[in-house]
Amino acid sequence: MKQSEKKSFDKEKLLQALDSFEVRQMSDGKVITTIDKKVVKEYSPKTTNYKVVDFKKVGKSFIEQIENNLDIKEMNISMNKRIQEIRLYGPDFTLLGETYNRTASLLNSTDGTRTLRLFAGIFRLICSNGMIVAPKGQEVLMKRLLHLKSNEDLSKVMKFKFGNFEKVFKETEEAIEVLSDRTTSLKEIREGMIQDNLRNATKFINFTNRLLNSKTDRLKGLTKQQLEILAPQSKCKSPQEFGKLLEIEIHNKFDMELNSYQAFQCYTETFKSDDSSIIQKETDRILELV
Repeated sequence: MKQSEKKSFDKEKLLQALDSFEVRQMSDGKVITTIDKKVVKEYSPKTTNYKVVDFKKVGKSFIEQIENNLDIKEMNISMNKRIQEIRLYGPDFTLLGETYNRTASLLNSTDGTRTLRLFAGIFRLICSNGMIVAPKGQEVLMKRLLHLKSNEDLSKVMKFKFGNFEKVFKETEEAIEVLSDRTTSLKEIREGMIQDNLRNATKFINFTNRLLNSKTDRLKGLTKQQLEILAPQSKCKSPQEFGKLLEIEIHNKFDMELNSYQAFQCYTETFKSDDSSIIQKETDRILELV
């Protein structure tokens, strides 16, 4: 699901958007999703235990709770036939000389692909990498729908869990800040990312593309040899094409030292438009490698 653009926080418009969304579970278990009273998705869960969450109700509770914990300045909401997400952004603050926002996100799906999750993290303001950062274990709430007895129970869980926000914000900022003084190996990132599954090469291809072409974090001062190796890797159209490149010794053995913060930003930039579930998974992945 691609994210909509951030807008100034307007609670009335946000509530109107939520009111346009409805999800119902029929007596036969089928889940019907409507937006502006038009059916956009019909889904038959694979388990009889599947219970839908009233995203409209939970979303309103989320907004209310965030208002009590964060000075909301901006927002975006993305809702389609599969996935729904609200993001709320706090005031600007400076980290490593760059502008960030503290951010809260509520994510849900009506097709079983995402569990209801509440994230807290930070958002980099630079245009090429607008990105929630929530390191492993730092999601404030993760509950499978079948574990919740009712939407009323969910509201209670949300209120209970909001005490974790400040801790999550601080630990997220610390996890990013320590990267600035560290270096990492490009080859080790490649090997850790791909491991024994060449299908994962797409992520590394996109990463090398950002190393060369990011508007904000691209590598500068590269030698002719480094460019001659990185350029073909960044232009591979498939994992198979990349695998053939690695059969060439100069590509297989090539390595260079990278600043860990720069490597982190280039990698996460490739996921800037994805939902928070994917972003957290990929944030975890690169933090383990840099």
